Amino acid sequence: VATAEARCVASSGLDLAISVMQTESAWRTAHVDGVLFDAMPMGNGTIDLVLVDPTTNQPPAADCMEVHVIATATVGSISQSVAAYVSLLKDTGSDGIQTDVSGFALFSLSTIELNDRATIARWNEAPASALGRRLAMGTASDRSRSISIDDDAAAIDATVYHSASHSPALLVNDTGFNIDSVELPWAMSLAGTRESLPPAASSRMSTRRRFSARSAPADGLRIAPGARLHVTESAPLRIDGDLHLSEGATLVIEGAARIEVGGHLTMDGAAIDLLPGSTLHMVVEKGAVMDDASIGGSNRWISPDRIMLSSGSDGDTAHPWLIRGSSSITGCVEGRGVDLVLEDESVIKGRIAANSISLNDSTCVLYDHGLDDGLSLPRAGRLVRDVLSARQRRQLAKRLPNAFVEELLDLGRSRIHETRRSQRRTGRQQRRRARHWSSRPTPRPIPIECRLLTHGFDTLGFESMVSMQEATP
Repeated sequence: VATAEARCVASSGLDLAISVMQTESAWRTAHVDGVLFDAMPMGNGTIDLVLVDPTTNQPPAADCMEVHVIATATVGSISQSVAAYVSLLKDTGSDGIQTDVSGFALFSLSTIELNDRATIARWNEAPASALGRRLAMGTASDRSRSISIDDDAAAIDATVYHSASHSPALLVNDTGFNIDSVELPWAMSLAGTRESLPPAASSRMSTRRRFSARSAPADGLRIAPGARLHVTESAPLRIDGDLHLSEGATLVIEGAARIEVGGHLTMDGAAIDLLPGSTLHMVVEKGAVMDDASIGGSNRWISPDRIMLSSGSDGDTAHPWLIRGSSSITGCVEGRGVDLVLEDESVIKGRIAANSISLNDSTCVLYDHGLDDGLSLPRAGRLVRDVLSARQRRQLAKRLPNAFVEELLDLGRSRIHETRRSQRRTGRQQRRRARHWSSRPTPRPIPIECRLLTHGFDTLGFESMVSMQEATP
Protein backbone atom coordinates (compact mmCIF):
# COMPACT_ATOMS: atom_id res chain seq x y z
CA VAL A 1 0.00 0.00 0.00
CA ALA A 2 2.78 2.43 0.91
CA THR A 3 4.56 1.72 -2.38
CA ALA A 4 1.41 2.43 -4.38
CA GLU A 5 0.81 5.60 -2.39
CA ALA A 6 4.38 6.78 -2.98
CA ARG A 7 4.02 6.08 -6.68
CA CYS A 8 0.82 8.12 -6.74
CA VAL A 9 2.53 11.04 -5.00
CA ALA A 10 5.45 10.82 -7.45
CA SER A 11 3.04 10.91 -10.37
CA SER A 12 1.30 13.96 -8.90
CA GLY A 13 4.69 15.60 -8.43
CA LEU A 14 5.43 15.04 -12.09
CA ASP A 15 2.06 16.58 -12.94
CA LEU A 16 3.06 19.62 -10.88
CA ALA A 17 6.39 20.00 -12.69
CA ILE A 18 4.75 19.78 -16.10
CA SER A 19 2.09 22.28 -15.10
CA VAL A 20 4.75 24.72 -13.89
CA MET A 21 6.48 24.44 -17.28
CA GLN A 22 3.24 25.45 -18.97
CA THR A 23 3.12 28.71 -17.01
CA GLU A 24 4.99 31.91 -17.82
CA SER A 25 7.06 31.70 -14.63
CA ALA A 26 10.86 31.76 -14.78
CA TRP A 27 11.26 28.12 -13.75
CA ARG A 28 14.29 27.63 -16.01
CA THR A 29 16.40 29.86 -13.78
CA ALA A 30 14.60 29.43 -10.44
CA HIS A 31 15.91 25.91 -9.77
CA VAL A 32 18.99 25.20 -7.66
CA ASP A 33 21.41 22.97 -9.55
CA GLY A 34 18.46 21.39 -11.32
CA VAL A 35 16.32 20.93 -8.20
CA LEU A 36 12.90 22.54 -8.67
CA PHE A 37 11.28 21.30 -5.43
CA ASP A 38 13.04 19.70 -2.48
CA ALA A 39 11.07 17.76 0.13
CA MET A 40 7.88 19.60 -0.76
CA PRO A 41 4.86 18.26 1.21
CA MET A 42 2.31 16.58 -1.01
CA GLY A 43 -0.41 14.15 0.00
CA ASN A 44 0.94 11.97 2.81
CA GLY A 45 4.56 12.34 1.74
CA THR A 46 7.12 14.66 0.23
CA ILE A 47 8.20 15.22 -3.35
CA ASP A 48 11.59 16.04 -4.90
CA LEU A 49 11.72 17.32 -8.49
CA VAL A 50 14.94 17.32 -10.52
CA LEU A 51 15.25 18.85 -14.00
CA VAL A 52 17.98 18.03 -16.52
CA ASP A 53 18.48 19.35 -20.05
CA PRO A 54 19.08 16.08 -21.96
CA THR A 55 20.81 17.89 -24.82
CA THR A 56 23.61 19.13 -22.53
CA ASN A 57 23.39 16.75 -19.54
CA GLN A 58 23.23 19.87 -17.33
CA PRO A 59 20.53 21.70 -15.34
CA PRO A 60 18.20 23.75 -17.58
CA ALA A 61 19.42 27.09 -18.89
CA ALA A 62 17.30 30.10 -19.81
CA ASP A 63 16.84 28.90 -23.41
CA CYS A 64 16.20 25.23 -22.61
CA MET A 65 13.49 23.60 -24.74
CA GLU A 66 13.99 19.92 -23.75
CA VAL A 67 13.70 18.75 -20.14
CA HIS A 68 14.17 15.38 -18.46
CA VAL A 69 11.98 15.46 -15.32
CA ILE A 70 12.55 13.09 -12.39
CA ALA A 71 9.97 13.14 -9.59
CA THR A 72 10.86 11.19 -6.44
CA ALA A 73 8.23 10.78 -3.71
CA THR A 74 8.86 9.60 -0.17
CA VAL A 75 6.05 8.23 2.01
CA GLY A 76 7.41 6.98 5.31
CA SER A 77 10.40 4.81 4.42
CA ILE A 78 9.24 4.12 0.84
CA SER A 79 10.52 6.10 -2.16
CA GLN A 80 9.22 5.91 -5.73
CA SER A 81 10.37 7.77 -8.85
CA VAL A 82 8.59 8.76 -12.04
CA ALA A 83 10.40 10.23 -15.06
CA ALA A 84 9.41 11.90 -18.31
CA TYR A 85 10.81 13.86 -21.24
CA VAL A 86 9.11 17.21 -21.82
CA SER A 87 9.48 19.34 -24.95
CA LEU A 88 8.37 22.96 -24.95
CA LEU A 89 6.86 23.68 -28.34
CA LYS A 90 7.69 26.80 -30.31
CA ASP A 91 4.53 28.65 -31.25
CA THR A 92 5.57 32.08 -32.53
CA GLY A 93 6.27 33.30 -36.01
CA SER A 94 9.68 34.59 -34.94
CA ASP A 95 10.77 31.03 -34.24
CA GLY A 96 10.14 30.15 -37.87
CA ILE A 97 8.04 27.07 -37.24
CA GLN A 98 5.49 28.18 -39.83
CA THR A 99 8.08 27.80 -42.59
CA ASP A 100 10.13 24.93 -41.20
CA VAL A 101 9.50 21.29 -42.10
CA SER A 102 12.70 19.89 -40.58
CA GLY A 103 10.80 18.57 -37.57
CA PHE A 104 8.53 16.33 -39.68
CA ALA A 105 9.52 12.78 -40.57
CA LEU A 106 6.97 13.01 -43.38
CA PHE A 107 5.52 16.24 -44.72
CA SER A 108 3.30 16.44 -47.78
CA LEU A 109 1.63 19.19 -49.72
CA SER A 110 -1.12 16.76 -50.72
CA THR A 111 -1.20 13.11 -49.58
CA ILE A 112 0.69 10.62 -47.42
CA GLU A 113 -0.03 6.89 -47.86
CA LEU A 114 1.32 4.01 -45.78
CA ASN A 115 0.35 0.64 -47.23
CA ASP A 116 1.18 -3.05 -46.79
CA ARG A 117 3.93 -3.36 -44.12
CA ALA A 118 5.42 0.11 -44.51
CA THR A 119 6.82 1.69 -41.36
CA ILE A 120 8.03 5.03 -40.07
CA ALA A 121 10.02 5.02 -36.83
CA ARG A 122 12.87 6.68 -34.99
CA TRP A 123 16.36 5.94 -36.28
CA ASN A 124 17.77 4.13 -33.25
CA GLU A 125 21.39 4.68 -34.27
CA ALA A 126 20.91 8.47 -34.25
CA PRO A 127 22.08 10.05 -30.95
CA ALA A 128 19.01 12.27 -30.66
CA SER A 129 16.68 9.26 -30.77
CA ALA A 130 17.54 8.59 -27.14
CA LEU A 131 15.39 11.63 -26.30
CA GLY A 132 12.37 9.47 -27.06
CA ARG A 133 10.50 12.22 -28.90
CA ARG A 134 7.45 11.35 -30.93
CA LEU A 135 7.47 11.40 -34.72
CA ALA A 136 5.66 14.17 -36.56
CA MET A 137 3.68 13.70 -39.76
CA GLY A 138 2.16 16.76 -41.39
CA THR A 139 0.15 17.80 -44.40
CA ALA A 140 -0.74 21.15 -45.90
CA SER A 141 -3.89 19.64 -47.39
CA ASP A 142 -7.28 19.90 -45.71
CA ARG A 143 -9.05 17.26 -47.82
CA SER A 144 -10.33 13.83 -46.83
CA ARG A 145 -7.82 10.95 -46.91
CA SER A 146 -4.91 13.36 -47.08
CA ILE A 147 -3.19 10.86 -44.78
CA SER A 148 -4.11 7.18 -44.97
CA ILE A 149 -2.56 4.27 -43.08
CA ASP A 150 -3.78 0.86 -44.21
CA ASP A 151 -3.11 -2.88 -44.01
CA ASP A 152 -0.25 -3.74 -41.63
CA ALA A 153 1.51 -0.40 -41.92
CA ALA A 154 2.79 1.25 -38.76
CA ALA A 155 3.57 4.80 -37.70
CA ILE A 156 5.39 4.14 -34.43
CA ASP A 157 4.98 6.89 -31.80
CA ALA A 158 3.68 9.24 -34.47
CA THR A 159 1.45 12.29 -34.25
CA VAL A 160 -0.33 13.87 -37.22
CA TYR A 161 -0.32 17.68 -37.41
CA HIS A 162 -2.65 19.72 -39.60
CA SER A 163 -4.36 23.08 -39.80
CA ALA A 164 -7.53 23.81 -37.87
CA SER A 165 -9.62 23.96 -41.06
CA HIS A 166 -9.72 20.41 -42.39
CA SER A 167 -11.96 17.54 -43.38
CA PRO A 168 -13.08 15.28 -40.51
CA ALA A 169 -11.72 12.40 -42.60
CA LEU A 170 -8.31 13.96 -43.21
CA LEU A 171 -6.66 11.05 -41.36
CA VAL A 172 -7.90 7.55 -42.23
CA ASN A 173 -6.30 4.92 -40.01
CA ASP A 174 -7.37 1.33 -40.68
CA THR A 175 -4.58 -0.37 -38.72
CA GLY A 176 -6.28 -0.65 -35.33
CA PHE A 177 -3.49 1.31 -33.62
CA ASN A 178 -4.35 4.77 -32.38
CA ILE A 179 -2.56 7.75 -33.94
CA ASP A 180 -3.08 11.16 -32.38
CA SER A 181 -4.21 13.99 -34.63
CA VAL A 182 -3.37 17.52 -33.51
CA GLU A 183 -4.66 20.84 -34.80
CA LEU A 184 -1.84 23.36 -34.81
CA PRO A 185 -2.59 26.64 -32.99
CA TRP A 186 -1.11 28.51 -35.96
CA ALA A 187 -2.09 28.45 -39.62
CA MET A 188 -0.24 25.98 -41.82
CA SER A 189 1.94 27.91 -44.23
CA LEU A 190 2.07 25.21 -46.92
CA ALA A 191 -1.61 25.34 -47.87
CA GLY A 192 -2.03 23.03 -50.86
CA THR A 193 -0.10 21.92 -53.91
CA ARG A 194 0.24 25.46 -55.27
CA GLU A 195 2.11 26.62 -52.19
CA SER A 196 5.90 26.53 -52.34
CA LEU A 197 8.04 24.71 -49.82
CA PRO A 198 10.04 26.86 -47.39
CA PRO A 199 13.08 28.78 -48.64
CA ALA A 200 15.34 26.02 -47.32
CA ALA A 201 13.93 23.76 -50.02
CA SER A 202 14.83 26.15 -52.83
CA SER A 203 16.65 24.34 -55.59
CA ARG A 204 17.27 27.08 -58.12
CA MET A 205 20.57 26.44 -59.84
CA SER A 206 23.46 28.65 -58.86
CA THR A 207 24.59 30.77 -61.82
CA ARG A 208 27.96 31.39 -60.24
CA ARG A 209 28.73 27.69 -59.99
CA ARG A 210 27.17 26.76 -63.30
CA PHE A 211 29.90 28.38 -65.37
CA SER A 212 32.65 26.47 -63.55
CA ALA A 213 30.82 23.15 -63.60
CA ARG A 214 31.60 20.17 -65.74
CA SER A 215 28.92 19.82 -68.40
CA ALA A 216 27.60 16.82 -70.26
CA PRO A 217 25.90 16.54 -73.65
CA ALA A 218 22.24 17.51 -73.84
CA ASP A 219 21.25 13.86 -74.21
CA GLY A 220 22.68 13.09 -70.76
CA LEU A 221 25.52 11.22 -69.11
CA ARG A 222 25.95 7.51 -68.45
CA ILE A 223 28.46 6.30 -65.86
CA ALA A 224 29.78 2.89 -66.92
CA PRO A 225 29.50 -0.20 -64.68
CA GLY A 226 32.13 -0.18 -61.94
CA ALA A 227 33.34 3.34 -62.80
CA ARG A 228 34.11 5.97 -60.13
CA LEU A 229 33.59 9.69 -60.63
CA HIS A 230 34.73 12.31 -58.10
CA VAL A 231 32.58 15.41 -57.61
CA THR A 232 34.16 18.26 -55.67
CA GLU A 233 33.16 21.69 -54.42
CA SER A 234 35.38 23.42 -56.95
CA ALA A 235 34.10 21.29 -59.83
CA PRO A 236 30.36 20.60 -59.40
CA LEU A 237 28.59 18.40 -61.92
CA ARG A 238 25.84 19.87 -64.14
CA ILE A 239 23.95 17.76 -66.63
CA ASP A 240 21.34 19.26 -68.97
CA GLY A 241 19.86 15.85 -69.78
CA ASP A 242 19.57 12.57 -67.87
CA LEU A 243 22.09 11.02 -65.48
CA HIS A 244 22.36 7.22 -65.53
CA LEU A 245 24.54 5.41 -62.99
CA SER A 246 25.02 1.82 -64.13
CA GLU A 247 25.45 -1.17 -61.83
CA GLY A 248 28.50 -0.81 -59.61
CA ALA A 249 29.11 2.82 -60.60
CA THR A 250 30.00 5.22 -57.78
CA LEU A 251 29.99 8.98 -57.35
CA VAL A 252 32.50 10.06 -54.69
CA ILE A 253 31.64 13.38 -53.03
CA GLU A 254 34.45 15.61 -51.78
CA GLY A 255 33.80 18.84 -49.88
CA ALA A 256 30.55 20.80 -50.25
CA ALA A 257 29.64 19.37 -53.65
CA ARG A 258 26.63 20.04 -55.85
CA ILE A 259 25.08 17.98 -58.64
CA GLU A 260 22.43 19.43 -60.97
CA VAL A 261 20.48 17.12 -63.28
CA GLY A 262 18.22 18.88 -65.77
CA GLY A 263 16.55 15.64 -66.77
CA HIS A 264 15.95 12.28 -65.11
CA LEU A 265 18.12 10.40 -62.59
CA THR A 266 18.54 6.63 -62.85
CA MET A 267 20.55 4.56 -60.35
CA ASP A 268 20.73 0.82 -61.07
CA GLY A 269 22.73 -0.84 -58.31
CA ALA A 270 24.90 2.29 -58.07
CA ALA A 271 26.13 4.33 -55.11
CA ILE A 272 26.89 7.87 -54.01
CA ASP A 273 29.47 7.96 -51.19
CA LEU A 274 30.60 10.93 -49.11
CA LEU A 275 34.12 11.39 -47.83
CA PRO A 276 34.39 12.47 -44.16
CA GLY A 277 33.16 16.01 -43.67
CA SER A 278 31.64 16.24 -47.15
CA THR A 279 28.13 17.41 -48.02
CA LEU A 280 25.96 16.99 -51.09
CA HIS A 281 23.14 19.06 -52.58
CA MET A 282 21.66 17.21 -55.53
CA VAL A 283 18.96 18.79 -57.69
CA VAL A 284 16.96 16.55 -60.05
CA GLU A 285 14.50 18.32 -62.34
CA LYS A 286 12.38 15.53 -63.84
CA GLY A 287 12.14 12.68 -61.39
CA ALA A 288 14.21 9.64 -60.50
CA VAL A 289 14.27 5.84 -60.44
CA MET A 290 16.58 4.18 -57.93
CA ASP A 291 16.93 0.39 -57.96
CA ASP A 292 19.12 -1.17 -55.24
CA ALA A 293 20.80 2.21 -54.88
CA SER A 294 22.93 3.45 -51.98
CA ILE A 295 23.35 7.11 -51.02
CA GLY A 296 25.32 8.02 -47.93
CA GLY A 297 26.24 4.45 -47.03
CA SER A 298 24.12 1.89 -45.22
CA ASN A 299 26.14 0.48 -42.32
CA ARG A 300 26.77 3.49 -40.07
CA TRP A 301 25.13 6.67 -38.82
CA ILE A 302 25.87 9.98 -40.47
CA SER A 303 23.90 13.17 -40.00
CA PRO A 304 21.23 13.15 -42.74
CA ASP A 305 21.41 16.91 -43.18
CA ARG A 306 24.72 16.40 -44.98
CA ILE A 307 22.76 15.14 -47.99
CA MET A 308 19.93 17.08 -49.64
CA LEU A 309 18.06 15.57 -52.59
CA SER A 310 15.65 18.11 -54.05
CA SER A 311 13.57 18.88 -57.10
CA GLY A 312 14.09 21.91 -59.27
CA SER A 313 10.48 22.36 -60.38
CA ASP A 314 9.25 25.93 -60.11
CA GLY A 315 5.85 25.19 -61.69
CA ASP A 316 2.91 23.12 -60.53
CA THR A 317 4.11 19.84 -62.08
CA ALA A 318 5.52 17.14 -59.82
CA HIS A 319 7.53 14.19 -61.15
CA PRO A 320 7.67 10.62 -59.80
CA TRP A 321 10.63 9.65 -57.64
CA LEU A 322 10.60 5.85 -57.46
CA ILE A 323 12.89 4.19 -54.90
CA ARG A 324 12.71 0.40 -54.86
CA GLY A 325 14.55 -2.85 -54.36
CA SER A 326 16.95 -2.80 -51.42
CA SER A 327 17.82 0.87 -51.83
CA SER A 328 19.21 2.68 -48.79
CA ILE A 329 19.12 6.48 -48.84
CA THR A 330 20.55 8.59 -46.02
CA GLY A 331 19.55 12.22 -46.31
CA CYS A 332 16.69 14.66 -46.76
CA VAL A 333 14.37 14.35 -49.76
CA GLU A 334 12.62 17.68 -50.24
CA GLY A 335 10.84 19.46 -53.05
CA ARG A 336 7.39 20.52 -54.19
CA GLY A 337 8.12 18.77 -57.49
CA VAL A 338 8.57 15.34 -55.85
CA ASP A 339 5.94 12.59 -55.92
CA LEU A 340 7.83 10.05 -53.83
CA VAL A 341 7.08 6.31 -54.04
CA LEU A 342 8.94 3.73 -51.94
CA GLU A 343 8.62 0.05 -52.85
CA ASP A 344 10.00 -3.38 -51.93
CA GLU A 345 12.48 -3.09 -49.02
CA SER A 346 13.87 0.38 -49.61
CA VAL A 347 14.82 2.57 -46.65
CA ILE A 348 15.20 6.32 -46.21
CA LYS A 349 17.12 7.48 -43.15
CA GLY A 350 16.35 11.14 -42.66
CA ARG A 351 13.14 12.94 -43.60
CA ILE A 352 10.83 13.56 -46.56
CA ALA A 353 9.01 16.76 -47.56
CA ALA A 354 7.30 16.38 -50.93
CA ASN A 355 4.17 16.97 -52.96
CA SER A 356 2.97 13.43 -52.25
CA ILE A 357 4.42 10.45 -50.38
CA SER A 358 3.56 6.76 -50.81
CA LEU A 359 5.20 3.98 -48.77
CA ASN A 360 4.46 0.42 -49.89
CA ASP A 361 5.52 -3.20 -49.32
CA SER A 362 8.15 -3.43 -46.52
CA THR A 363 9.62 0.02 -46.93
CA CYS A 364 10.76 2.10 -44.00
CA VAL A 365 11.48 5.73 -43.15
CA LEU A 366 13.75 6.23 -40.13
CA TYR A 367 13.69 9.77 -38.76
CA ASP A 368 16.62 11.41 -37.01
CA HIS A 369 15.34 13.93 -34.47
CA GLY A 370 18.69 15.67 -34.79
CA LEU A 371 17.33 17.20 -37.99
CA ASP A 372 15.10 19.34 -35.78
CA ASP A 373 17.32 22.03 -34.18
CA GLY A 374 20.52 20.03 -34.69
CA LEU A 375 20.26 17.70 -31.70
CA SER A 376 22.09 14.93 -33.57
CA LEU A 377 25.28 17.01 -33.43
CA PRO A 378 27.67 16.81 -30.44
CA ARG A 379 25.31 19.19 -28.62
CA ALA A 380 23.20 16.15 -27.77
CA GLY A 381 25.96 14.95 -25.45
CA ARG A 382 25.56 11.90 -23.26
CA LEU A 383 21.93 11.63 -22.16
CA VAL A 384 20.95 11.23 -18.53
CA ARG A 385 19.84 7.71 -17.69
CA ASP A 386 20.87 7.22 -14.08
CA VAL A 387 18.57 8.67 -11.44
CA LEU A 388 21.31 8.29 -8.82
CA SER A 389 23.37 11.10 -10.35
CA ALA A 390 20.37 13.40 -10.02
CA ARG A 391 19.90 12.37 -6.40
CA GLN A 392 23.54 13.21 -5.62
CA ARG A 393 23.02 16.72 -6.95
CA ARG A 394 19.81 17.02 -5.00
CA GLN A 395 21.55 16.18 -1.71
CA LEU A 396 23.83 19.21 -2.14
CA ALA A 397 21.09 21.62 -3.13
CA LYS A 398 19.03 23.96 -1.00
CA ARG A 399 15.29 24.34 -1.00
CA LEU A 400 13.54 26.14 -3.81
CA PRO A 401 13.79 29.94 -3.40
CA ASN A 402 10.70 31.50 -1.86
CA ALA A 403 10.64 34.04 -4.68
CA PHE A 404 9.68 31.31 -7.13
CA VAL A 405 6.75 30.15 -4.99
CA GLU A 406 5.63 33.76 -4.63
CA GLU A 407 5.74 34.14 -8.40
CA LEU A 408 3.40 31.18 -8.81
CA LEU A 409 1.06 32.67 -6.22
CA ASP A 410 1.07 35.99 -8.06
CA LEU A 411 0.11 34.24 -11.29
CA GLY A 412 -2.77 32.55 -9.49
CA ARG A 413 -3.96 35.79 -7.94
CA SER A 414 -3.90 37.58 -11.28
CA ARG A 415 -6.19 34.88 -12.68
CA ILE A 416 -8.92 35.51 -10.13
CA HIS A 417 -8.41 39.22 -9.61
CA GLU A 418 -11.67 41.17 -9.96
CA THR A 419 -11.39 44.69 -11.30
CA ARG A 420 -14.80 45.73 -9.98
CA ARG A 421 -14.77 45.05 -6.27
CA SER A 422 -17.30 47.04 -4.30
CA GLN A 423 -16.08 45.88 -0.92
CA ARG A 424 -12.65 45.87 0.57
CA ARG A 425 -11.37 42.45 1.56
CA THR A 426 -9.73 42.10 4.92
CA GLY A 427 -6.13 40.93 5.26
CA ARG A 428 -7.38 37.60 6.55
CA GLN A 429 -9.52 37.03 3.45
CA GLN A 430 -6.60 37.84 1.16
CA ARG A 431 -4.33 35.37 2.95
CA ARG A 432 -7.00 32.67 2.70
CA ARG A 433 -7.36 33.28 -1.03
CA ALA A 434 -3.61 33.08 -1.57
CA ARG A 435 -3.42 29.88 0.46
CA HIS A 436 -6.06 28.18 -1.67
CA TRP A 437 -4.67 29.36 -5.02
CA SER A 438 -4.82 25.76 -6.23
CA SER A 439 -8.64 25.83 -6.32
CA ARG A 440 -8.36 27.76 -9.59
CA PRO A 441 -5.56 26.57 -11.90
CA THR A 442 -2.84 29.01 -12.88
CA PRO A 443 -2.92 30.05 -16.57
CA ARG A 444 -0.78 27.71 -18.69
CA PRO A 445 -0.34 29.23 -22.15
CA ILE A 446 2.90 27.41 -23.04
CA PRO A 447 2.30 24.32 -25.26
CA ILE A 448 4.31 21.23 -24.36
CA GLU A 449 4.72 17.63 -25.43
CA CYS A 450 5.35 14.99 -22.76
CA ARG A 451 6.73 11.46 -23.16
CA LEU A 452 6.15 9.59 -19.92
CA LEU A 453 8.77 6.94 -19.21
CA THR A 454 6.79 5.01 -16.58
CA HIS A 455 2.98 5.15 -16.31
CA GLY A 456 -0.05 7.31 -17.09
CA PHE A 457 -1.00 10.51 -15.32
CA ASP A 458 -3.33 13.51 -15.40
CA THR A 459 -1.58 16.86 -15.83
CA LEU A 460 -4.46 18.58 -14.03
CA GLY A 461 -4.55 16.27 -11.02
CA PHE A 462 -1.98 17.84 -8.73
CA GLU A 463 -4.34 20.62 -7.61
CA SER A 464 -6.60 18.12 -5.88
CA MET A 465 -3.59 16.57 -4.14
CA VAL A 466 -2.50 20.00 -2.85
CA SER A 467 -6.04 20.86 -1.75
CA MET A 468 -6.31 17.58 0.14
CA GLN A 469 -3.03 18.33 1.91
CA GLU A 470 -4.27 21.79 2.95
CA ALA A 471 -7.55 20.35 4.22
CA THR A 472 -5.71 17.89 6.48
CA PRO A 473 -5.59 19.21 10.09
